[in-house]
Amino acid sequence: YLFVLKLNDAIVELNDGGRAKDDVQTQNRSKAIEEILTTERNYTESLRHVIEKYIEPIKNEGIIKKNEVTEIFSNIEVLYQINAEFCQSLQVAVEAELSSNAGGSILGEVFKRVAPVMSVYTEYIQNFDTSTDLRKKLYKNAQFKSFLRKLQDASGQSSMDLDTYLIMPVKRLPRYR
Repeated sequence: YLFVLKLNDAIVELNDGGRAKDDVQTQNRSKAIEEILTTERNYTESLRHVIEKYIEPIKNEGIIKKNEVTEIFSNIEVLYQINAEFCQSLQVAVEAELSSNAGGSILGEVFKRVAPVMSVYTEYIQNFDTSTDLRKKLYKNAQFKSFLRKLQDASGQSSMDLDTYLIMPVKRLPRYR
């Protein structure tokens, strides 16, 4: 399939002196940029969802101890704040990038600015095994398990459980290596 695309690009380039190749590259670049923005928006929304639909109700209900809430969710609220700001900066950069065709410099600057702050993921990742172990222990508690199920059903995202949301930050950073 990739070969066919490259062959098609080469044929188009021969037929129009290279103008279409630039257009195809610009289109592909625009699609890639839009995909990055879309995935960042979805990811940020997922973090917000965890905070609003799980953390806040669990804290309000007092179904588990405060230290257990911290152990399960670690610094996910900080991750949300950083990603919300990153997503907003990314949106502005994408709009500028697509309107100016700046060749990646604007978008690249956003990634450079956020890179040092992404070290907060280390805390989350280092705590993840502890979080998993505690969740496994708490899932044996029928009251906790039932409460989580109610939260999941009420969240409008019944196909995704808490574990699915909590693994997302662990999987996130390798995407940008």
